[in-house]
Amino acid sequence: MSTLPFFLFLGLALSPKGYSQNTLSKVEFEVISIKPGDPAVGGRSVRVTPAGYRGQNVRLFELVMSAWRVNRDQIVGGPSWMQTAAWDIEAKFPAGASPAQTPEMMKAMLAERFHLITHTETRTLGVYALTVGKSGIKLSEASGDGGMSAGQNFIRYDSATIADLASQLSGYLGRQVIDRTGLTAKYAINLSFAPIDPDVSEDSASSIFQALQDQAGLKLESVKAPVKVLVVDRAEKPSSN
Repeated sequence: MSTLPFFLFLGLALSPKGYSQNTLSKVEFEVISIKPGDPAVGGRSVRVTPAGYRGQNVRLFELVMSAWRVNRDQIVGGPSWMQTAAWDIEAKFPAGASPAQTPEMMKAMLAERFHLITHTETRTLGVYALTVGKSGIKLSEASGDGGMSAGQNFIRYDSATIADLASQLSGYLGRQVIDRTGLTAKYAINLSFAPIDPDVSEDSASSIFQALQDQAGLKLESVKAPVKVLVVDRAEKPSSN
């Protein structure tokens, strides 16, 4: 029940361990309150609990990122206020709903309250390719399943594939990360790095790029690849309630 910075909430949503598609069904929030955010309140946060969803100073493009589990550069079009107008949102889950169904409930909310209309296309975009560095992989193999935790400056898995890590990194970097390591084993992963969020003060830790090389033996390279994008055809500011 901790409050997560927005980019981290997205990262967790992108992780295959975050949501199970098989458990999702058509369900909508039971009660929704949307009000303009307070500019005097610094930062943005998202909290998802068994009771519901709460977002503080979240912007529409961030809500779209979370609902469709896409990165910032995968959203095309829409009015300029999508990236500037902030909203405080509280939404109650209906009886029997799971936090794993939040993206589907959020899509319904965005269609109803923001009159959001979208379609998908495939475009060639810049992405990151995750590869093994010259010194080789520096992670120890793990057996079985395990938990994970993540924060502004760390990512930890007890047992995960490199594909899991690539999905998590996509949320941090705001750009799709493609696993091109060819590695299929599960690893214990423990990365520490300087915070990426510009609202967080910098420290002396390595960047996430350097941390991947030094601590995991992995490298991120900028490449071009076909990527599905979400085109925003229509969006309107919701009335406060």
